[in-house]
Amino acid sequence: MERWCEHYQELLNHESATTCRELDSVAAAAMPDSDTLENAPSLKEVRMAIGKLHNGRAAGLDDISPELLKCAKELISIALHSLFAKL
Repeated sequence: MERWCEHYQELLNHESATTCRELDSVAAAAMPDSDTLENAPSLKEVRMAIGKLHNGRAAGLDDISPELLKCAKELISIALHSLFAKL
């Protein structure tokens, strides 16, 4: 859990970029994306995402393979869901 927390904090927390007026004006005129989640994923969504992982793929930066996540899907889902709720 500590390693996952560290991984997602490194992945998601970074310094803000410098301001760009052109991008700000385009962003202000853009329509919101209805597919973008604004809240943490539900437990059901975490379970579904783990279930969609493909076996035989290389582990990511966190060194956790898809097979490892899938072998304890229920416990891993609960742990990840609680981690996402903290971010």
